[in-house]
Amino acid sequence: MDAHISLSVCRGQRPDTRRIPDGCPKRLSALIELCWKQEPSKRPPFAGIESKIIEIVFAIQCDEKKKFFLFKENYPGNVIANIKL
Repeated sequence: MDAHISLSVCRGQRPDTRRIPDGCPKRLSALIELCWKQEPSKRPPFAGIESKIIEIVFAIQCDEKKKFFLFKENYPGNVIANIKL
């Protein structure tokens, strides 16, 4: 973890949301921003964070499988069609 961020959080500061990488999935970026809220009561509880991460990972996996099957439909007979998910 970035030591600067750790020290800032310990001092009650929050990281700048511009530090979230551009390629970060939007749903994950939104969760990160929620977790970085200044007011503790506006941050999700850990159980909520955990379940949201599971939802996000599942959604990303589903999106990747959809992309794979679309590719497979558009390029039948391609070697990649033999890959099992």
